[in-house]
Amino acid sequence: MRKLRLAFFSTILSTLVFAQINSSIDLPTQGMLTLLDYNPEVQAKSRSGSGSSGGRSRGGSFNRSAPSNNNSRPGGGSGGSSNNNSRPSSQPRSNPQPQNQPNYNNNYNNNSRPNTYVNPVIVGNNSGGDEGVFMIFLLLLGGVGAIGLLMWWLSRNNKGSSVVAGSTELDNEIVTVTCLQIALLATAREVQKDLTELATESDLSTPEGLAEQLRESILILMRSPETWTHARSTSRTVQNLKEAEVLFEQMSITERSKFSEEVIVNNQGKIKTKTYAVDPDAEPAAYIVATLLVATADDKPLFPDVRTEEDLKTALARMAAVSPEYLMVFELLWTPAAEDDSLSYDQLLANYADMGQLI
Repeated sequence: MRKLRLAFFSTILSTLVFAQINSSIDLPTQGMLTLLDYNPEVQAKSRSGSGSSGGRSRGGSFNRSAPSNNNSRPGGGSGGSSNNNSRPSSQPRSNPQPQNQPNYNNNYNNNSRPNTYVNPVIVGNNSGGDEGVFMIFLLLLGGVGAIGLLMWWLSRNNKGSSVVAGSTELDNEIVTVTCLQIALLATAREVQKDLTELATESDLSTPEGLAEQLRESILILMRSPETWTHARSTSRTVQNLKEAEVLFEQMSITERSKFSEEVIVNNQGKIKTKTYAVDPDAEPAAYIVATLLVATADDKPLFPDVRTEEDLKTALARMAAVSPEYLMVFELLWTPAAEDDSLSYDQLLANYADMGQLI
């Protein structure tokens, strides 16, 4: 029995240590906030108002609706029909005895029941019984671990293969936050105009309208691949909605802080516009930067790093394939937003130094 206690407490201690180690390697909230690393010179230029005008359109929410109870097990509700198939808890099932067989209940109550019961596990000396119980415990523990590992492997290989409402990815709180950023030559002025019109005319009140805006934004960018010059991508998965919201807001604020002023804003359907005084001595327009920031119910990153033009096309196609059920929040940002404003090469270096040139 002493060996059994020692093994039991050792198992508990190992489980606690493993849980502590596992929690220590999870992505902490503070670590997520440091997404972009700039050198002091670039930070100083960015804070000095060296950016251009910006536009922003945002819709969606991190609040998920409660799952439906239509598939609940019969007998779990309060309706009268659901209780017809349930066993009454107040009336235990009786075990009628054959008439020709003696009733042992009276013998048991009179302490005269024959002593014929033998423990199927603990036989012989105590040490042998302890070892038998310990072996059964190890077998059960190993079986539970094998089943858990198999379920994890199956869910990991099946997720993302189909987008179906009610799947495992929609039931948990795991969220993937993705940022895809593209720099285009300023000759693509139609991109700037089309993004402005899309942001002010899109319906962001429904999941379908939000998904439609995401697809249309991607189509606008994909129509001018010859103007793509630089790109940056990051797709990170977090374990709960709170961490996802913190990460999303941090990424959004980081990008919005690069604008000198937001002149067009569509926030959840509320549109605001401002006049923007263009500096007549500003450098000639060189670039347009568009940023797609999405939070989805996927349990793994949408795509790896974008380095080539083909990688960018693949990433855009993957984002366009996100269904309304999986799309939680989408924010579109672009600069310059004012019609006569410009984003020079120096401004691109100052505010978007982390973007890589496409190869």
